[in-house]
Amino acid sequence: MAENNPEDFGEVPQARQRRYTLPSVGIITIFPVIVSFLCCVTSDEPCLKSIKSLFYTFIVSCAAILVGRMIRRSCLIFEEKHHLNTRYHGNWSRMLNAIDNRKDDVGLLVFVCIGVVLCINDMNLFMVNINTLNIFAAISVIPLVFDLINLNELSEVERSELGERSSQSVAHGLAWSYYFGYLKIVLPELINQINESEKWSNLFIGGELLPKVFALIPKTGFMVGEICDDRKQMIYVDDEEEDVLPPLFMERGGVKKRVYRNTVYTIKDQDGREHYAIMEYVTPVDTIYRMNQHREAGMSEDEKDMQIKLLYRYLKEITDKEEDCRGRFVLVPISGKEKHHELRDIMLDALEKAR
Repeated sequence: MAENNPEDFGEVPQARQRRYTLPSVGIITIFPVIVSFLCCVTSDEPCLKSIKSLFYTFIVSCAAILVGRMIRRSCLIFEEKHHLNTRYHGNWSRMLNAIDNRKDDVGLLVFVCIGVVLCINDMNLFMVNINTLNIFAAISVIPLVFDLINLNELSEVERSELGERSSQSVAHGLAWSYYFGYLKIVLPELINQINESEKWSNLFIGGELLPKVFALIPKTGFMVGEICDDRKQMIYVDDEEEDVLPPLFMERGGVKKRVYRNTVYTIKDQDGREHYAIMEYVTPVDTIYRMNQHREAGMSEDEKDMQIKLLYRYLKEITDKEEDCRGRFVLVPISGKEKHHELRDIMLDALEKAR
């Protein structure tokens, strides 16, 4: 995918692969071994007893974490009950299930139960003492304390990964909206629209006009009303009536005969030869751009750049897989700062690759 990107657009981020799993497992494996070794070396008690004590403390801590999570989620009821009708249709069971996602805790609960069974064989070790209660009480309230002082807030990377993994990013929603609301309607009918025009039908038959939409996706997010250069010498619309394909009428969302139209641009190379392409901007990019400009939307400049790159990735994946788009849609990533001769060269290169 990266090979189609101009240098100024930058590398398109790939899906995260959860590569942090390996070092996490390594730490979980190595850390107890190191602590057990230190306990054996520094303690006057038998080595086996020190390891058992350490294991028991770990089990108690895990149990306390479980209890702490349950306490924190119980506190959420005081907020969610005010949204019982609007969010859960008055269903208490649905609300409680949304608060307590038990699947997250099953693994930890099983581990604690196994640990308790192992520890209960040594009643002296399993006897509850004041230190155990202190540890249990402290760890149980930690989730509440962290929540109150915002230490549970996810980092930027964690938020990004969660959004991508659960398909909740801005770019993901815009990509599918663009597909269902526009591409899936226009692209299957593109050849029919070309054939309705005598001028473009002849050029299509002659191989001079490709039945593909070349969609510009600027990294800056900014797009102008038309793609023509100022003097209309390199990229231009020759005739505003003839160079707009015949309209496609669809009944959509209660609108009778909603109009969809595409424009054919003429691109003149350095030797004066004319090339033709159905060109337009990827309009959802404008939504991301305006979200960055609007304070209430809360999208930073870095996040805007990332969402535009993700939009490119998602659209590439969608249009490569979906039968009604495959071979009919070409994404052309640009920096958005190109001069007209640079954009002309990018488009000529895209046309050459698409043939």
